[in-house]
Amino acid sequence: MACPTPSGKPNTRKKPAPTNRRRSKKENLVTDLNTLRASLASGQHVFADTLAFIADNYSYQPQAFNNGGVENAAGQNEGSCKTLGLALLEGLSDQEALLAFGEHYRDVVATPEGSDHGNIRALIEHGLAGVKFAGQPLSRKA
Repeated sequence: MACPTPSGKPNTRKKPAPTNRRRSKKENLVTDLNTLRASLASGQHVFADTLAFIADNYSYQPQAFNNGGVENAAGQNEGSCKTLGLALLEGLSDQEALLAFGEHYRDVVATPEGSDHGNIRALIEHGLAGVKFAGQPLSRKA
């Protein structure tokens, strides 16, 4: 039996059927990227979260890369390789790429005259335009 409306007439409109459509991997990745970007903007992002995001959403193949003159052999500085690969693949800004290094980037900012974290220091100086890979280190998981 239909419930009456405020006018006293029965409500005969049917409710739309619930959708149980599952989000596609691409839709999940977009949502996850938005969540990652929000975390980066928080100022409290930690590097382990960047690496976990990459492990969850991408397949990794070690690649040699040059970052503003800093040479990295395949398998060397894999955290930097993964993070810079993510930044280039997903179109992160230079600032987002730096923030993805979390506490390591904050350490570099706190010690501008230091010599540690060469890849982060090179990224600050040259931006993502200075990053060149021998091959693509990341591919989206199907």
